[in-house]
Amino acid sequence: MESTPKISLRLFFWILIWFLLLGVGLTLFGHWELRSFKAALSAYDGQALNAETLEQLKVVMDKLAMIFLQVMAGGIVLAVFLAWLCSRLAVNRAIRRAHPGPATPKERVAPKATPAIETRMGNEAESGALHVLSLFQREGRLVDFLKEDLTAYDDAQIGAAVRSIHEGCRKALDKHFGPQPVLNRDEGEEVSIPPGFDPHTIRLTGKVSGAPPFKGVLQHKGWRAARVELPSLSGSQDPRIIAQAEVEIA
Repeated sequence: MESTPKISLRLFFWILIWFLLLGVGLTLFGHWELRSFKAALSAYDGQALNAETLEQLKVVMDKLAMIFLQVMAGGIVLAVFLAWLCSRLAVNRAIRRAHPGPATPKERVAPKATPAIETRMGNEAESGALHVLSLFQREGRLVDFLKEDLTAYDDAQIGAAVRSIHEGCRKALDKHFGPQPVLNRDEGEEVSIPPGFDPHTIRLTGKVSGAPPFKGVLQHKGWRAARVELPSLSGSQDPRIIAQAEVEIA
């Protein structure tokens, strides 16, 4: 659809042409009337009017004719402008009704404030990974164990510490993810891989050639999460805090 300026410009030219034609017609008609009037006056030259008076009368008529033309020209220009202005307003109104524009700033719905977690992190994946890490830290103190320097401890001390860490992390894993084996078979057992298997679920190693079905020995049963149930974070909680610092007040 044509834009408003193009439509209004086209209307302006059409209105101008028609009014010019109207003005030319009126001007020719007025000029013809004046010539007829002057010719009629000339017929009485030397009769009822003397030559001097007749000449003065002709000068007056010429001035009147000039004023008539000026007034007519000004009226035509004014009429053209008013007609164009009215047409433009009408076209604008019709276009707005046919194609309503976008909402004004006052009509736009203010966007919801982004949670503090997204403002600080800018990435939900990072936030979720840190949240999972904080769960394993809370249940099994996994980060404390991994950050500890074990060179100063013997195997017996490490084994005793690992037992409690293993118990806590396993509890958190089962509670929030419920992992289940991809292939529920014993490791070391021979298994058959049928055609159409999902390579994202089963990874083949060793001498792989030809087309399935394949037969091989299960080296690792794999794991898939049966569910993902994570406690929600509050908007004011910083996900980068894996574990709070603890201060005992005496």
